[in-house]
Amino acid sequence: MLKIVYSLFLGVILAIFVGVGISAFYQAPEYPEPPDAIKYGIYEDQTEEQKAVQRAYDQQAEAARERVEAHDRNVSIIATVVAVLLLAVGLVYSHKIDVIADGFLLGGIFTLLYSMGLGLASGDEMYRFLIISVGVAVAIALGYWRFVKTESKTGR
Repeated sequence: MLKIVYSLFLGVILAIFVGVGISAFYQAPEYPEPPDAIKYGIYEDQTEEQKAVQRAYDQQAEAARERVEAHDRNVSIIATVVAVLLLAVGLVYSHKIDVIADGFLLGGIFTLLYSMGLGLASGDEMYRFLIISVGVAVAIALGYWRFVKTESKTGR
């Protein structure tokens, strides 16, 4: 039971490590603060000057949203690469250091889920399909390598 808890803990901490590491070195762009002229006003009751300020702010917010979506796609790609590396380490060492290898496998799976979540949040349907396709391919390959290939070697 302790081995299972340790593997799960290692998997979670590895996924958090990857997410925090990416965030530390590749920070997300921020949305602009709304100007005071429009912050507390009602849009219908605005003066022409306030409406112009509102339109300018809306353009800045849209540009920021596009930058955030691009950032999230980039983070998703980075996290996917790291997830595949974690899974590879877990598979390579699965017969030598079972508990740690299982932790790396779980960490890779959790990181892949994080990556897929960011990919799904992007506004790009093609990217969403691509990231889900990678997730499916990795899941099938991981299942085959870990369970089918291992069982055929041990004769189970």
